Amino acid sequence: MSLNAQTMLNVQRTRHSHEQEEVQLPRIVLLTYLAAGWTAPVLYFLLESYKAAAFSTSAFIVSAVAICGVCAAHSWCRIILGIVWLATSLLGVIYVLHILPAIPTHSATLVPPGFAKFWLGLTNLGSFVAAMIVLIHPKMRKAARQGFKLW
Repeated sequence: MSLNAQTMLNVQRTRHSHEQEEVQLPRIVLLTYLAAGWTAPVLYFLLESYKAAAFSTSAFIVSAVAICGVCAAHSWCRIILGIVWLATSLLGVIYVLHILPAIPTHSATLVPPGFAKFWLGLTNLGSFVAAMIVLIHPKMRKAARQGFKLW
C-alpha cells in the first residue's frame, strides 16, 4: 500500500472517531429525553390533570419532531427544541408550586401527590438543564449544523 493511500485511510479513520466525540453529548441528551420524556404526560394523566397532560403530550410530540430536524442538520430545530423544553420546565414549575397543592389529598388519584411533586420536580429540572445544553453548548450547535444519527 502506498503512503498516500495509507494517509487517506488514516484521515478517514480519524474523522470518523472525531465525529463520534462531537455528537456524543447531543446523543445522550436527546436519547435521554426520548426515553424519559413520556413519563411526565403519563403522570399528569394519572393525576387526572387532563389539560396539563394534553399540553405535555403536545410538547413531547413537538420535541420528537424537532429532534428529527436536529438530526437532519436543521439548525433552527435546535432553537425550537430548546424553547419547547424551557416552556415545559417553566410551566411544570408553575404546576408543581400552584396547581398540585390545590389537588385534594383525599381524591382517588393513582399517584400520591408527594411522589408526583418529586417526579415532576425532577423532570422539570432535567428539562431545564437539557434546554440550556441544547441552546448554549457548542457541541450541540455543531452537531445540529452537521446532522447526525441517534443510534
